[in-house]
Amino acid sequence: MRFDTLAEPNSRVSRPVDQRARAIVWLVSVVVCIFLVFTMGFAGRMSAPLVGICFMFLFIMTTMRYILRVDRVLGVLYMFVYIYTVFTQIAYVFFPDKLSIISSGQYYGEQWFWPFYAFVFASFSGVFLLFAISRSVPQTGCYFRLADPGTRARVGRVAFVVLILIHNLIMIYYTVSHFSSLSYHSQRVLKDNKIFFAGFAFYEYTVYASYVNWKEYSTPGLGRSVAAAILTISTLVFLTICVRAGQRIEIAALCVGLIVYAFGEKNARNSWWTYVGVALAGIIAFVFMNAIRSERGNQTDFRSLVQLLFAEPGKYASLTFEDIVFQDYCVPSLTLMTSMYYDRIDPIGTVKSLIANSLVLLNVPSLGTRVSRFIDPYGARGYGYYAFTEGFEVMGWAGFVYNSLIMNLGLQLWRPLLRTGNKSFTRYMTGIMVMSVFGLARGTSSAYVKAFYMWFVPCIVLFCLMSGTRPRLRPPHHQLRT
Repeated sequence: MRFDTLAEPNSRVSRPVDQRARAIVWLVSVVVCIFLVFTMGFAGRMSAPLVGICFMFLFIMTTMRYILRVDRVLGVLYMFVYIYTVFTQIAYVFFPDKLSIISSGQYYGEQWFWPFYAFVFASFSGVFLLFAISRSVPQTGCYFRLADPGTRARVGRVAFVVLILIHNLIMIYYTVSHFSSLSYHSQRVLKDNKIFFAGFAFYEYTVYASYVNWKEYSTPGLGRSVAAAILTISTLVFLTICVRAGQRIEIAALCVGLIVYAFGEKNARNSWWTYVGVALAGIIAFVFMNAIRSERGNQTDFRSLVQLLFAEPGKYASLTFEDIVFQDYCVPSLTLMTSMYYDRIDPIGTVKSLIANSLVLLNVPSLGTRVSRFIDPYGARGYGYYAFTEGFEVMGWAGFVYNSLIMNLGLQLWRPLLRTGNKSFTRYMTGIMVMSVFGLARGTSSAYVKAFYMWFVPCIVLFCLMSGTRPRLRPPHHQLRT
């Protein structure tokens, strides 16, 4: 059977009969659900906004299922861009008073729900349609190929260990020296120190690479013990900083990357143990991250938080519907609502900011900073940003076209990295890319470019060192066919 060439690992283009049957059952179920939703809406049992929310949910679930089978990176990005808007929609309809308070007045009346909804829905529809159309175009380009391990593979593994240890030692030093002043309400301690901040921003990738090294490339005996020790140290220091500074998005990114890596293993999707393990790990990560959010600002350290979890496990596991809605993902997409309400359309200024923020050390305000200072001119608080806000600021109400193009073309820059001819690297790099999409869902398109030199290049170097492979920057004329 022929495999799709958009990304590795992929689903097969021609599906077996049982997969086709499951797809038919799924579509029939979706149609029935849509029929029931609209029936309840016409009968007055559901409000019109709730009908709209349910309809978009069914649309997203159907299209995301299709995308994930073909391109996991786009599928995960698609999912998280949706997560960052669905709870905003729910809060706008059911909890307007609380939303107005926590968002500094970014509630503009119920009548603004439908323009916001229509723009978001059109953006998702455009992303899906353009992706479905682009599948017919052959995807064969690659930036480089990875050669077989050379005679210096052992030297590379030693260099990998040394680099990871240096990173850990630097982070341990800064963590210890700033520990007493580091908290969620004093994050400037982390952000003002460029080395500390850059080291923490990359830490999730260090932990991920350490796990892959322990899982795939550590040798039995002493080598595996050393790899396990490095992984343990990296994880503990990383979690210590996250707990103390009240940061959760890095933990979430790491968990999603590891989950995608686990499902990339051969026959992993057919193993119930994989699903059980992922489910248990997801529950533990959810409770842990909820505990971090609950203890923000209390100067809680990692050890104290673990003790609290064992002492009162149910305290952080039980959430009301309102608690679920008003998490960190609720407010960022309100920046789109604000831009709509005040007609914040500035294509030239937006493009200048995007170009400048594709680089580093230029000190040009990001689009997120610009909208935050528009909401609160005299404060220092950030309100996040939403991927689809950028489209409106560039093209106004036609910005859904921009959003559709940017999400597809942006990932088109990444996909050649998945065609190196090395299946292990493809699996590894897919997880790296999935971890990087968090910055896209709650940021700007400049992250498509920044990801290359900030995350991808260092992660590629780490992989080559631990695996002993060597990149060839000039691939042969015949491209990889899978």
